[in-house]
Amino acid sequence: MRTRRRLFIITVIGAILVLAGCATGRSDDPGGPGSVRIDHALGSAQVGANPVRVVTLGAADTQIATALGAQVVGAVRNPSSPDGNWPGVRPALSPAVTVLDSVRPDVTSIAALHPDLILATTAQSGYHDVYDRLSRIAPTIAYFDAPLRDPGEKLVDQIGRALGRSEQAAVLRERSDRAIDEFTRRHAASRAQRVAFGQFSAGTTYLMADPESQGARFFSRLGLRIPSAIADMRDAGGAGAALDMVTASQEELGVLGSADVGLISVFGGAPRQFTDIVTVSSTSLARSGRLHVIPVDLAAVLLQPNPATTDYALSGLRPYLTGS
Repeated sequence: MRTRRRLFIITVIGAILVLAGCATGRSDDPGGPGSVRIDHALGSAQVGANPVRVVTLGAADTQIATALGAQVVGAVRNPSSPDGNWPGVRPALSPAVTVLDSVRPDVTSIAALHPDLILATTAQSGYHDVYDRLSRIAPTIAYFDAPLRDPGEKLVDQIGRALGRSEQAAVLRERSDRAIDEFTRRHAASRAQRVAFGQFSAGTTYLMADPESQGARFFSRLGLRIPSAIADMRDAGGAGAALDMVTASQEELGVLGSADVGLISVFGGAPRQFTDIVTVSSTSLARSGRLHVIPVDLAAVLLQPNPATTDYALSGLRPYLTGS
């Protein structure tokens, strides 16, 4: 997890208002034809009909907006990808799209893009801190229930409404459902398997432990479930609790043996830094070859799935599951 940082930008109020007033295509009339009101945790946004210049400040914002055919003019980029694109973004963003930092807000650069709509439903906390300033530039939509915990289906529906593309959003959800149904049919042998999913970073292991988290619900739709031994670790809390994960000490990693398949990403280091830990390598999961080190981007999609990334997630999972 990145350390939370706040960016202080020296900007006079008058300059902010001038930039905000330059936003083109924004509906200043809440009752304008075709406009829609989107209520969210930080306020409400009155979005003009069919916004044509969209800024996306989170991974899912970019994935969903792109899948729905929005014209993205500025987006935060994936720091772990050579081209900056987030996993599952199709088509890939053009190099002409303005690159924004995924953690540190640059309000002036965002204003200069003259957006009609700013999507921040999955933005990092620094963007929530400057929500008031962003909302002066263009209608801005933040998270709905809790940061980084909104169901992907809800994000698709609400972003679809904001873009004036509800029909396309419904099609996207239906396509995702069909893909999941087909995957479970083809991989029936994997049903009822217990999955240990998590990340190893800077010497710390984070394991998904909440059966009600978005990632766990996605696994559940595939017939996979979190082992009770890992779910029982939730009471311990830990640094990963914000994303429905818990930290596991090296002494506790024997819990991986309670799973039928292990899917662990290793961030910022060699896979052996994790797999060579004695309490990991000695588990039946590791000895049987069912402990897999998966790509970081695949782990990110599985942690926060949404219908726009379903195909990417299923394609990535296929090699690791029985019957593939």
